[in-house]
Amino acid sequence: MKISLITEGTYPHSRGGVSVWCDQIIRGMPDVEFEVEALVASAAQPVACGLPPNVREVKARALWGPPERGRRDGRSGRQQFIDAYERLIELLLDPSAQPHDMPGVLRALCRYADRADLGAAARSEAAATALARQWRPGAATGRTVAATTPKNLSDVVAVCTHLEHSLRTLALPCPSGDLCHTAANGLGALVAMAAKWRTGKPFILTEHGVYLREGYLGYRRQGFSQPVRTLLLRFLRLLTSAAYLEADAIAPSTLYNARWERQNGADVSRIKVIPNGVDPEQFPVAADPPEPVMSWVGRVDPLKGLETLINAFAEVRETIPHARLRMFGATPPGDERYRDRCLDLIDQHAMNAVSIVGD
Repeated sequence: MKISLITEGTYPHSRGGVSVWCDQIIRGMPDVEFEVEALVASAAQPVACGLPPNVREVKARALWGPPERGRRDGRSGRQQFIDAYERLIELLLDPSAQPHDMPGVLRALCRYADRADLGAAARSEAAATALARQWRPGAATGRTVAATTPKNLSDVVAVCTHLEHSLRTLALPCPSGDLCHTAANGLGALVAMAAKWRTGKPFILTEHGVYLREGYLGYRRQGFSQPVRTLLLRFLRLLTSAAYLEADAIAPSTLYNARWERQNGADVSRIKVIPNGVDPEQFPVAADPPEPVMSWVGRVDPLKGLETLINAFAEVRETIPHARLRMFGATPPGDERYRDRCLDLIDQHAMNAVSIVGD
């Protein structure tokens, strides 16, 4: 058996919890062959993890590098693209759009990618014109809301650019494995869905973090205008919901993740929570500390919600004044200001019983 493991910005080009999990599952099934379809920003990114012998191939798929040129299409084919693209825009402009509306639009774009250059079509003036025509005051009465009205033409260009880079995944070569296992929702799931539509390959969706939730948090740090952020997050919501509908099995690592999945369209019968396991034999037994201690382990990153943890622990200290909180984790490059905010928050609460260890 051969599994196509699809990753986005993680294994094997960067380290972290998801990369560790990918390595463990591959090494845990030595009799199974794996190919890794790694979605990366640039094909020049080096491999950062040692590869087990049953990884037969790593294919780095660059989503932000120079686009590959595909086949040109005639006028009738271009109209098929515009019809599907305009339907996609309608869904993004409709706050009440339902998850079951999205797979059909994505399948139509996938079919177009089989016959012509989807990237070129999504980058074309015709695509930008289609978006600008619908995304303006009064053009979509009953669908648009004030937050989705573009401020200027640069908003239109920003949305078109990000949609093109996302839809680029539909034009990638079909993975060669017997089934696809995507290590996250989002663009990796889009690759798996395309493979299922083209060949019938089943796919498994694993979520260690909730992709949609991370998108909500991550887009706050981007320099997008509010209208751009609104449309891109609607695309993300509909995309992740479509993946829940199309996946043959969904394996979140926590019940918390499963709740997000159910609320966004996942069939309960397809969800199987598989927690990340820890081998207790690898850790020495230690005596309980004399005072109540809460420990947190992870990277110091906004996605981890450490400010919420610190504020909550301040309330704990009001009831249990001798309690301590110890946070263990390194600060990734670029998150230094976030770490400083956490330290400032600890000072504001005057909690010398809270510490961050790891840098």
